[in-house]
Amino acid sequence: MGKMLTAIFFIVMAFIFFSSFTVAYETPECAYGTFDAWYSKDGIEWQNTTVDHAELKRGEPFYIKATITTKIDLPYSSIEIWEVGEDNPKESSFEMMEGMKCFFDSVPLYNMPKGNASTYVWKMRVKSDTDWAGGTTPLSIRAQFNKNDDEDDDISFTAVNVYILDELWEGYTGDDNGNDGSGTSDTPGFELVIVLAAVSLLVLKRRKS
Repeated sequence: MGKMLTAIFFIVMAFIFFSSFTVAYETPECAYGTFDAWYSKDGIEWQNTTVDHAELKRGEPFYIKATITTKIDLPYSSIEIWEVGEDNPKESSFEMMEGMKCFFDSVPLYNMPKGNASTYVWKMRVKSDTDWAGGTTPLSIRAQFNKNDDEDDDISFTAVNVYILDELWEGYTGDDNGNDGSGTSDTPGFELVIVLAAVSLLVLKRRKS
């Protein structure tokens, strides 16, 4: 009898142990679609969100990937990324380097048919001069699904909680390729100014002659 109870005990413990590794992950969803995201330090190996503790140095880049899938025909949806507790990109501990410019800005996605799956990748970076070094700050992401002008739903969650190490990343070169995600146009280059000046002088010379 004692051996049987011992065997049952080990069987139950083994079941509990192995079942902890087989819990199915469910993609976040709403009535109109699903939305999931991943985090990566190198853009190759990805961790499904939420990643609770990602250590990054000042100036170190990382990647966020997200897939939005529709359950019905949607005339309009949108995606936004932001740092919780901040109001705009300038105050954020992060900057967006590459990808759709949706940092603190809800970017629209139009005419998405039922069953459409769209994946987006962003290259982000911890600011080299952030004041949040030595602390943890969350980066969140949201997708909004608009059935029409009056009916909508959204999915939002923290993509990654970043612990910022108070040391400069060894690969940081001081270049400033980041943008604030606002989608504003670039300032005309020096070459364009030279061309405009030359055209103005030519027009003035013709008028005098």
